[in-house]
Amino acid sequence: MLSSLTGLLSTAERKHGWQLAELAGETTPDGMQRLLRTAHWAADAVRDDRVASVLAHLADPQAVLVLEETGCVTKGSTSVGVAPQYGGTVGKIATGQIGVFLASATRQGPVRLDRELYLPREWAPDPARRAEAGVPGREPTPAAPCLPKPTLGKQLLERAFAAGVPATGVTADSS
Repeated sequence: MLSSLTGLLSTAERKHGWQLAELAGETTPDGMQRLLRTAHWAADAVRDDRVASVLAHLADPQAVLVLEETGCVTKGSTSVGVAPQYGGTVGKIATGQIGVFLASATRQGPVRLDRELYLPREWAPDPARRAEAGVPGREPTPAAPCLPKPTLGKQLLERAFAAGVPATGVTADSS
């Protein structure tokens, strides 16, 4: 696990199973792929622990909460949320994923608190695709086939305020 995290935090351009395995000195990607495909991650619990740690060590009553969306160009179509969509990081429509993030900007610097992956509209009517990709708990409804990015941002703020994150204001950046 440590070697996979070290690889993910590296400056390597690509971070797929083979690349991570090579960075870790492995001869095949089997271990990395098994970790990434079969491990059950409690991502929300990790997020909650992070927020608790931030509150314990970095909380600043003068902080400003910052909502932003950012994209990651991704090849293929099986990762959750991958679709042709506008990504501010590349300044054009490209195939990739878009996430909505919440950070706390303090005098000591910014610290990321939370995240939600944007699920594009074309993913909503395809339950088999969502199941195969492991889309987390957000089931679309006829009234809301996908959650708009502002709605995701509102959910991030609601969680932060419920956890007691202090802030003097909120700002946002959107492409």
